[in-house]
Amino acid sequence: MEKHSKQFIGMDLEDFEDWLNIALKNQIEACIEEGRFGSEWKDEVWNRHQVACFLGVSIEAVSAAVKKKEIPAIKVGREYRFLKSQLIKIFKIKK
Repeated sequence: MEKHSKQFIGMDLEDFEDWLNIALKNQIEACIEEGRFGSEWKDEVWNRHQVACFLGVSIEAVSAAVKKKEIPAIKVGREYRFLKSQLIKIFKIKK
């Protein structure tokens, strides 16, 4: 049987609370960025019409952007499908 050594790090309560708040904030931001909370995805699958309304462009403009690979899409049968989270990522401004 192996012996496990234990190490302790000293930290006062105020520093621990600050560290915990930062860690939680980072996790929440990551979940929002990825469009999920916990292990469940909270994403929407859109068609060309919904994307056109979201972007404020015509359906034809969406089709042209897909052909130019400016926006990500998956072809299902004869129709394209889009993930809302991917569209948001494209237009999100990094700080």
